[in-house]
Amino acid sequence: MAAILYQKVEVSGLEQQVVLLKQKYLQYFEEIAQVYPLKWNIEKDDTNYLKPNTTMASSKLENDELKIWFFLHHIEAELNYKHSITNYTFFEKVSLIYLEFILLHELKHLQQFCDGLTTEKYKAASNKYEDNPYEKEANEFALELIKADSEDNYELLQYMINGGKFNIYNQNEWNEKIN
Repeated sequence: MAAILYQKVEVSGLEQQVVLLKQKYLQYFEEIAQVYPLKWNIEKDDTNYLKPNTTMASSKLENDELKIWFFLHHIEAELNYKHSITNYTFFEKVSLIYLEFILLHELKHLQQFCDGLTTEKYKAASNKYEDNPYEKEANEFALELIKADSEDNYELLQYMINGGKFNIYNQNEWNEKIN
């Protein structure tokens, strides 16, 4: 019996992808930076590594400065341990599409802060993350931009967001679909 080698995303690869995506959406970030200074933090390790349902990224307004963090170990864990992908090309595509979704989601939060959202308003909106209207708005914004760019990438993200998992049985079909 032959061994199946699953692809693993590395934090250094994710960091490079975040930088590329930042350039792709630079105009949005420049518009936001006209309202508040913007500080980027790409976190490579943290104490919540591998815990379920942990934050992939975060943004907030603090001391008149917008901050955005990418918790790359959380993203790495999500991709590596939720999915069993053996096709390297497909794995690269999935990780880039997922990072793009996270980046755009956080971009919407930055816009919300520029429009007057505060941490207090955010917390008062809902006790549950999935019921929070600001989270729903950020998800819709990210999905809308991705759908405008690629209907197939949009469908792939919908599959992931709704709990779908990639494996040796469905990865080739999805890979062909998003080419």
